[in-house]
Amino acid sequence: MMRLRHIILALVCLATLCASGLDRRIKKLTPIGADRSGRTWESHLPYDGIDVARYQKGADWAKIAADKNIKYAYIKATEGAKRVDECYTYHLNGARKHHIKVGSYHFFSMKSSVTAQFANFKRTVHKDKQDLIPMIDVELKVVGFTRKQLQDSVKAFADLIREHYGCEPLIYVGMSYFTENFDKSFADYKLFIPRYSGNDDVEPVLAYGAKWTIWQFTQEGRIPGIDGIPGIEGNVDLSCLNDGVTVNDLLIKNNPVRNTKRQKKEEAKAGEEPKKEVQASAQERREEAREKSEREKIERFKHEKAEREKAERAERDEKAEKEKAKAEKEARQKTERELKAAKQKAEKEKKEREKAEKEKAEKAQKEREKAEKEKAEKEKKEREKAEKEKKEREKAEKEKARKQKAEQQRAERDDDDDDDESDKATAATATAAANSAKAKVTTTKAKTKKAKQPSTRDKQRAAARNAKTAKKSAKSSGTKRKTNKSSADNDD
Repeated sequence: MMRLRHIILALVCLATLCASGLDRRIKKLTPIGADRSGRTWESHLPYDGIDVARYQKGADWAKIAADKNIKYAYIKATEGAKRVDECYTYHLNGARKHHIKVGSYHFFSMKSSVTAQFANFKRTVHKDKQDLIPMIDVELKVVGFTRKQLQDSVKAFADLIREHYGCEPLIYVGMSYFTENFDKSFADYKLFIPRYSGNDDVEPVLAYGAKWTIWQFTQEGRIPGIDGIPGIEGNVDLSCLNDGVTVNDLLIKNNPVRNTKRQKKEEAKAGEEPKKEVQASAQERREEAREKSEREKIERFKHEKAEREKAERAERDEKAEKEKAKAEKEARQKTERELKAAKQKAEKEKKEREKAEKEKAEKAQKEREKAEKEKAEKEKKEREKAEKEKKEREKAEKEKARKQKAEQQRAERDDDDDDDESDKATAATATAAANSAKAKVTTTKAKTKKAKQPSTRDKQRAAARNAKTAKKSAKSSGTKRKTNKSSADNDD
């Protein structure tokens, strides 16, 4: 019941707002769709211009120029003493090609000298390619410098712009930053003020009675031609001119350097009448825009439910997609776990196989080494046994040879004794033979003496032949005895 009461109260409030026709100067932003925080902002009241940098890298300037609300574009050119925005030339050429009034700005820093920063800006921004007065972007927190030092540095940079470009500069500064760091001398500058208040009916209010020239009222504007980057899809800074201010008031040729306060007063007085007319025209435009906005608001309320349902469907689809993606992710993770487990199992089995094979190889190696060792020991024993047997045979052979030698020596001694006896017998035989021969010879001689007396020479030859024959016979008998004795020894 309480929830229903709240819904009814909200609908009553919305209907009251639609019917009230409140006169607001703010260019109200109406949330539709979704952005970084869950919403998308789109301007439904007129805006006058944009400012871009590298964050709008994919800008389509043909589509931007088709939006008749856009009368000017400020483009970031440089930062500090060395940095040049990577998209400056692209944005500058695109805007000029499609006849949008362009101006360039420098992001000011206290970390570099004023002259070095201006040299960077001057080197990048050429006067003949500029329509609007240069802008100094002052927004960095000042650390290590006094308020006076910051003011002097900004004024020095402004003087260099006056000297080179021959015009007054525009200063981009936040409301609180302006109050905390600048004094009333800056109230005379043209000011570009960023303010993104949640209060739809509050415009910038500056200290020292200063008036804003341009109000940057959102960083999340949506216009055709801006293709955003991730995180700021299609968003761009939108700004509007103050009442009585036109783009012509920002042209370089219409902002010559002011030399004296008197000249400023005269210029202000001379421009009062035209400004009144411009203010009236601007007021009419704002009224028309307000009425158009209210009509569009009513139409949006009619389609709000459809939009919510569409958003809910998209949310459900997104949720389903996320769940599907989650399920697929879990399935992939499960598959990866299973593959990992299978891989680990395979590696474990491989290690076990390798370990078993290694143990088997080591066991086989040990058995081979053991068998080889046993074989070597057996062969060694056999060699030792063979050597022992050989030594025993050699010893037996030596003993046998020694015995044989002793027997031979004994036999030789016996042979010598036999030879002596034989020689004696031979000698006796020879003597007997000689005596017999002599007797024969004597008988022969006696016989032949009768026949013929032999000569002395014949007698000597016959004696020699007989002696030789006797000696051969004796020698032959001794040799035969030795042979028979050796055969007997061998038999023993």
